[in-house]
Amino acid sequence: MTATSSALSATSSTRRSPSRSCVTRRWHWPPPVCLKGRRTAAYPALEPDVTAAGATYVDSDAVVDGEMVSARAWPDHPSWMREFIRLLQKKAPVTSKETAGVR
Repeated sequence: MTATSSALSATSSTRRSPSRSCVTRRWHWPPPVCLKGRRTAAYPALEPDVTAAGATYVDSDAVVDGEMVSARAWPDHPSWMREFIRLLQKKAPVTSKETAGVR
């Protein structure tokens, strides 16, 4: 451990805050292939990760891109669910027998 890193560790442990390396270092992960070329919403702090994965970040309550529906966070659930149900009805419509409970 270098003098600088031990000083950082000592300082951060006494203040009960994360060390500098945890705050400034980004996770190194292979970007998911499923987002490449897509438009998607996500929690605002994830915008750099979405962009790094090759997607276009959209700051909206419900974003539909093909068969994928995304939203930012739990307050967007009503809009997200509305778009999801709309997409589901289009892709897998319910017949009148299924609605009546007839098998």
